[in-house]
Amino acid sequence: MWSAALASYLHLLSLAIGLPAIFLRWRALAGGPTTPERAARALVADNVWGISALTWIGSGLWRALGGTDKPWAFYAEHDLFWTKMTVLAVTGALELAPMVVLIGWRVAAARGRTPSYQHGGWIGVVSAIETALILVIALLATLMARGVGY
Repeated sequence: MWSAALASYLHLLSLAIGLPAIFLRWRALAGGPTTPERAARALVADNVWGISALTWIGSGLWRALGGTDKPWAFYAEHDLFWTKMTVLAVTGALELAPMVVLIGWRVAAARGRTPSYQHGGWIGVVSAIETALILVIALLATLMARGVGY
């Protein structure tokens, strides 16, 4: 019982932290040229987003495969679960390019060079799309928890 509660708590907490983080990364990079100050804000938000995303996925795997709450069959037989996983996979695929660019910014700064911020606006657009997709995932999870589509 405690492990189910802990897994659920971590899952919800990571969503509650990650959603504002990806939103703040979007806001830091949207609507104008990327300056070092805006890039710094985006990188802080990205750090929080990355940690929360790993926690979110890890706790989700724990919940689905660890037998903490519902058996795997509940998830495996649920159409909304697979829809949610598809949206999560799309979100992850979208995140790959921004992750590479932002790592490049960090590496350049660590080597004392000024990063090229030419892709900042594009990362902002991707972050906006990811924000919307996370809201869809939360809706699908809510519907799934209520037995819709089972």
